[in-house]
Amino acid sequence: MYVKCVDLNGAGVYSGTDENALSVVYKVTYGAFDEALGGDLSGGSGSNVEAAVGPEVGDVEIYKVHHHGSATSTTAGWLNATTPEVGIISVGNGNSYGHPTATALTNLHNKSVHTYWTETGAGVAPNPTWDKVGGNIVVQADPGAGASYTVAGSGFTDTYTNGGGGGGPLTDTKVASSVTMITGSVTGGSVANLAANDASRMTVTAAKPGTSYFTDWYGSATLAHPPTKLTITYDGNYSTSRTQTLYLYNFSTSGWTQVDQTSVSTSDKTRTYTTTSPGAYVSATSEVRLRVSASTRSSSYTCRADYMAFTYEYTQGTAVTQVVADFRPTPATPIEGADASEEIALALAPNPVFRSTRFSFTLSREADVRLEVFDLSGRRVATPFAGRATPGTTSVDWTLTRGDGSPLPAGIYFARLGGLGTATIARMVVLGR
Repeated sequence: MYVKCVDLNGAGVYSGTDENALSVVYKVTYGAFDEALGGDLSGGSGSNVEAAVGPEVGDVEIYKVHHHGSATSTTAGWLNATTPEVGIISVGNGNSYGHPTATALTNLHNKSVHTYWTETGAGVAPNPTWDKVGGNIVVQADPGAGASYTVAGSGFTDTYTNGGGGGGPLTDTKVASSVTMITGSVTGGSVANLAANDASRMTVTAAKPGTSYFTDWYGSATLAHPPTKLTITYDGNYSTSRTQTLYLYNFSTSGWTQVDQTSVSTSDKTRTYTTTSPGAYVSATSEVRLRVSASTRSSSYTCRADYMAFTYEYTQGTAVTQVVADFRPTPATPIEGADASEEIALALAPNPVFRSTRFSFTLSREADVRLEVFDLSGRRVATPFAGRATPGTTSVDWTLTRGDGSPLPAGIYFARLGGLGTATIARMVVLGR
């Protein structure tokens, strides 16, 4: 289930002090089932906040009727924007305001909305064709598009169907936030140059681990939602014509899956690949990896990377979640072709963390490594270490500060250490500062 604060404080269209117009508006989403809850939100003349917020809320199955059915709320504009099937009216018998009002009920009935009241109130009488009074109103919903949900009260249980209120697929794009060298080294630019297709490039110079020179590296990004469709886009060129192979890392098989191969010369070439079954290519911490490998050569050359992006579709109302069972570091994940003798290990203490902790990582040889901290939604919140580390054990003290220097809130986080062609993740509990 996903709860979104859609708007608050008058939505920027109301500058007065009336508490009703300043009501917060929430949208509760469970798959394709949606409900809007807006307190006493106003829609009347001079404070028509409903008109501004309705399009932000979008389609819902159930609308908890604003302001107990007041005449200054539940406007036609709000109902046109949210298109509910059901309205639930929380109203008390004998109230002094005349709620629910004929104005609100007429608007609801005109839009074919069936209403369910907690009590009869002190306003217009319920219309048996459209309105039922039932005490506590209980809604039970299944999340699937086209699945049923029920509205029950004293003496009745009515069934409705999800109309896909979760909306169609939404789209987001993440660019590479880090790069890891397998063979070669960054000799110009950085991962920041991969954020736009603008001829501002990151240069990777080939290395010669055996008898030939070649470049082999990957970029990583963290998605904000579970994807239903994933498209990768990579753009770049080489100082001399090379056969370029692209891979996605399969976290289910712990191996690389080839997704593209083509000849690339000294002019930029854009390559894309799309999958509608992206689950295996997304890690438990919502990471995706795209590997760029080029054919070997007897003399050195450069790979000139311009753009790397991960565009994905997701269902409205979904968010990345994690279930944390323990706090032991996960085993390192090797890259195909990496030297099996190379090792990387990460530990931290204390854990749970209060005020500060110390990360310790051990390398089998000198290497560039990156230690990053992610929250449960997959957002990188801090980079305690990034740079060259010597063989043996390196310790890094961290005082629970974000990248901008602000304190990190209490919660569950993941520390990821990447280097030597592997990555390892440690889970931690932050108690606060």
